[in-house]
Amino acid sequence: MKAIILGCGLISGRWIRTLAADPRITVTALIDTDRPAAALAAGSCGLGGVPWFPALEAALAADGAGVAVNLTPVGSHARYTRSALEHGLHVFTEKPLALGLDEARALTQMAQSRALTLAP
Repeated sequence: MKAIILGCGLISGRWIRTLAADPRITVTALIDTDRPAAALAAGSCGLGGVPWFPALEAALAADGAGVAVNLTPVGSHARYTRSALEHGLHVFTEKPLALGLDEARALTQMAQSRALTLAP
């Protein structure tokens, strides 16, 4: 399965290495507003050839991924998860799913209504 990484901060290295080690998963895009952070994450994880995109929508146009791994800052989790679900991607996200219970429920319902997996 093709996976895109949303957020290339400190925690991303651990997840990228774990995902890249699984032969069933191919990391096909790194998305971060900070290009140097994405380059550092790619380089430290042996993914130098994986393209960087500043936004999810740009990566989707070129990628064909099936899952988004949301490693963005906590305050951005819900926004990026919602966007990935709207684009038909399964989502794995760092905790918390959202900053409020109502928003978390709405994301869960959105995933269920689209037959997508949402895993915090």
